[in-house]
Amino acid sequence: MVQAHSTGYDVFLSYSGDDRPVVRELRDALEKAGVRTFLDERDIRFAHSITDDIQTALRSSKTMLAYYSASFPGRSACQFELHHAYLSAVRTGEVEKRILVVNPENPRTDHLMPVELAAHRYFRPWKSKSELAELVAAIRVATLAVRTPFAGIDFTARATTRQTSPGEPTAAYVGRYRDRWAIHSALHRHDHPLIHAVTSQPVAGLSGITGIGKSALAKVYVHDFGFLYGGGTHRITLTGTDDSPDRVRAAHTAQLVELAKSVDDRPPDLSRPTVLAWWNARLAREGAPTLWIVDDVPAGLPRDVLTELIPHAPGVHTLLIGQREFPPDIAIPVRLRALTADDGHELFTRDHPASAAETRAVDDVVRRLGGHPYAILFAAAASRAREGLWSLGDRADHLTTDATVLAEALRTVQDVIATLSPAEKAVLGLAAVCSATPLPAVLVADVLAALSPGTEANTVLAGMDRAMLVDRVDSSPSWQVHQLVRQAARRALPDADLNTVAAIAAYKLITLAGTEDVGLGEHAGALLDRTADSPAFANGLNLVAARDYDRRGEPALAAPFHESLHALDPDHVEHLLAAARARRAAGHLDRAAAHADRLTALATDDLTTLRAACVRAEVLDARGRHRDAAPLWTSALANPLLRTTSPVEQIVVRTAHVHNRRSLGHFTEARTLATALLAEFAGTTPVEALIPARLELAEIGLASDDRHGARKAAQDVVDHYERLGLPLHANAVEATATVQEGQFDIHILERLPTEDDWRTAEAKLRALLETARHTFGPDNPRTARIAVAHLRAMVGRGAPSLVVEEYSRLPDDLAQQLGVDHRLHLRALFLLGQAFAQRGDHEAALTAYRRALAGQETSLGHEHPETLRTRYELGVTLLTTGDRAGGQEAIRAVLRDVGQEVGKRNELHTQAMVALGLSSFLPSAVWRAVDRFDKRRER
Repeated sequence: MVQAHSTGYDVFLSYSGDDRPVVRELRDALEKAGVRTFLDERDIRFAHSITDDIQTALRSSKTMLAYYSASFPGRSACQFELHHAYLSAVRTGEVEKRILVVNPENPRTDHLMPVELAAHRYFRPWKSKSELAELVAAIRVATLAVRTPFAGIDFTARATTRQTSPGEPTAAYVGRYRDRWAIHSALHRHDHPLIHAVTSQPVAGLSGITGIGKSALAKVYVHDFGFLYGGGTHRITLTGTDDSPDRVRAAHTAQLVELAKSVDDRPPDLSRPTVLAWWNARLAREGAPTLWIVDDVPAGLPRDVLTELIPHAPGVHTLLIGQREFPPDIAIPVRLRALTADDGHELFTRDHPASAAETRAVDDVVRRLGGHPYAILFAAAASRAREGLWSLGDRADHLTTDATVLAEALRTVQDVIATLSPAEKAVLGLAAVCSATPLPAVLVADVLAALSPGTEANTVLAGMDRAMLVDRVDSSPSWQVHQLVRQAARRALPDADLNTVAAIAAYKLITLAGTEDVGLGEHAGALLDRTADSPAFANGLNLVAARDYDRRGEPALAAPFHESLHALDPDHVEHLLAAARARRAAGHLDRAAAHADRLTALATDDLTTLRAACVRAEVLDARGRHRDAAPLWTSALANPLLRTTSPVEQIVVRTAHVHNRRSLGHFTEARTLATALLAEFAGTTPVEALIPARLELAEIGLASDDRHGARKAAQDVVDHYERLGLPLHANAVEATATVQEGQFDIHILERLPTEDDWRTAEAKLRALLETARHTFGPDNPRTARIAVAHLRAMVGRGAPSLVVEEYSRLPDDLAQQLGVDHRLHLRALFLLGQAFAQRGDHEAALTAYRRALAGQETSLGHEHPETLRTRYELGVTLLTTGDRAGGQEAIRAVLRDVGQEVGKRNELHTQAMVALGLSSFLPSAVWRAVDRFDKRRER
């Protein structure tokens, strides 16, 4: 029976049926004390069974009193009641007043959720009549503090996660209240520091096995708690990526850019560091809490990649979602386990009702499936229209024969696959033989056209979407097939059928690659496993993969496919040449040199010998041996055979020659060569082929007298790749480093960099360095270059102790990696010398400067701008330590050589003139003060 009060209730008692006797005792005592109390005596198991009078009673109650025993969290009806009461109280900021708790368990049980229930004072159970009286008195006082009933409770506003079919109502989300609390509590632990000591950002990590319902739970959490985030909710997904940091970063950056468009704004440029910084700044300006969701985070990502996914702005609450638990010091773990028996039963019967006689069978199926919601949904679908044919009890054994949860889920999915149409099976077969990345819709359409003529691909995909077999990738003409379904398809579909699909897909993909720019490298690699016995497919698929990775600026991924192409067709040395160049670009210099030697050995003509010599010269330049490479380039450029090659190959060779001349400090010559190259081929060759030459011009401008133009040219390259959706292209990363370094190299009349400029540049370069380490590898020359640029930014910020702590080993590492005469090793020595000078350790600074200068004069020449800057700093440091003669000699040498290649319209020339003029009469103490001022001015 339900006791009713026409004027409403002071207390709504919520409890688990196991606790009914003790709760009755409490209800009686409350009523005796004049506290109007609602208590439903019926044993209601499921939330969907809650009656109208219970709903009415909660709406008309001022408070809820939850008898929160260990069994309370597992009862669907209890959690449903608490859920709606809590949301109402949160909206009015009265959780502590309206949600009262009796906790009969050990306080260390940690079963109270949401977090506020543990943070606020709860009542302990009574052991005597006097303790019961004290409890009743306290509850009465609490109810008197509240004047109105719960507001805004709407039981009909059920969260939904998927449209079942056009014209049909959406399927309401079932249960998981405990998990909803867990997410909310993890995101808001910071609100209760006395209960949970936390020092990091509010980040929750939702993890669970495939198909367990993580994404759906996140959507429901937004439905329930979205009103708490006045700054809005932003969601991005990394679906289709794997544990490759470069692919994750590329997908993440692309989605951040698309998300910026949705808020009618965009970052100033689309490089990853800029996009991350732009979002951090925007979120910081919101002035209200914001929810940031990153879904489908691949397992096994490095810690630095994970931290990049988390915005660093006040008020942002981040929810990471993935299959594997995240490190607890990065994200508070929320492990999504199996559905409770109640929730699983309710999910199974939500759209496919079971008879009273089948209740036990439903519970058995849910148990055997381990509470896996994806498997439960498929099992429920498979049991549809069974009346009069077979009983659920008979079918349960067939649905749940495997031992493990995942295997049971796969078997269930296999049963569903058996009921699909041939066209739907073809789509799943395509997913099974291709990679885990999204399937381009055009590839799906082509394969269906071959296997099922007359079938409309969009109709098939729409139906599979409603059946939860595929998902449309946001803002992309691609479809993602869930991993659980892909694995099940491999088991369910005969190998002969999969091989047929693979052959058709390989043929279509090879054809498609010639007309569509859709990024098919991963799929080509996967199809190679199925078609390795077919030379025609093997050659075509390797070519697709190699070209796709080349186009995306990922030489490390392209190189193995070029090598496979050479193995398949050794007579065509073009593949070996491409492999050599890819290995060189990836920083695999020993393998590149070995390929060059192999080219020479295989050469049957002078052109092949020329090409091998060019690769060898590129390797020498990459190792910093520019003087050794110079004669090879001179010989190559003088060879008339070069003019018989394609325009693109001529551009590659001539650009490499420009790089050699620039590296040796011959800027006038390098600029003339690059300008002529661009004038000759601009408008007649693809824009992409000329970008390295444009970057060389930008580097020349930075080193001489066109810094503003250099920065603009480099930014144009960054923008170009952003428009292509390739922000991590090797050229894009190189250009981004040039842009950031360009802020440090200023004309004498330009504004000096501010502290904020240095700080921003340092942060961007640090992020870019992490990107390069994972995109190109830690030993790649590009990575080394960015590391030195970041070192320069740190020196510019004026943090010498941090510089020495973080980078004291960098010169030695670069010497071992690239050689003692490599420009980057010498540059790192010079910058470390500056850090020592900033700390006042002038002897250490002199040692570093002298080592750097000796190497620069040998490998770069006396007139190279880096040689000149080192000599100037050496001279000032000598004056600072009292060696006036040595200091004046060094500065005179700077003035003698500075105009040869760099020109005299720069700050170094002015500094040297002033320093020499003052050196005759200023004592060393004043020089130390001038030096400190000069360093601050440079910063």
